[in-house]
Amino acid sequence: MDEKSAVGSGGAFGRVYTISLPSGELVAVKKLVNIGSQTSKALKAEVKTLAKIRLRIAIGVAQGLAYLHKDYVPHLLHRNVKSKNILLDTDFEPKLTDFALDRLVGEAAFRSTIASESADSCYSAPELGYSKKATEQMDVYSFGVVLLELITGRQA
Repeated sequence: MDEKSAVGSGGAFGRVYTISLPSGELVAVKKLVNIGSQTSKALKAEVKTLAKIRLRIAIGVAQGLAYLHKDYVPHLLHRNVKSKNILLDTDFEPKLTDFALDRLVGEAAFRSTIASESADSCYSAPELGYSKKATEQMDVYSFGVVLLELITGRQA
């Protein structure tokens, strides 16, 4: 960790540096300085606040999908759940975007086979490859991938 790898000028707990792992992956590392009991409490509070925001995003997206699948009439599928399609408002409340409203659950248009329209997404459920029919479970699978990203802090 030297000045060349410093990302910012530092904050309450120390500077952030970019480090290259042997695998070639870049990670951000915060070098803690002057960590006393007060600083330790403040750091724990900051981490707890971030965890509450991660949790708020997960619950909000789950509620949005439940609304589309069960409460909205006619029932809808999102069919494109991924982290890029979850926007946050100023209160960190998630908003689902970019869903395929043209496919209504139970309608003839929905029952038609799905072209390879989601081939560019790594969030697609494995059964999409052979069933060619969108289901609520496929949205749930994609939501699970988003949860893994939230928990691990890594892209799928």
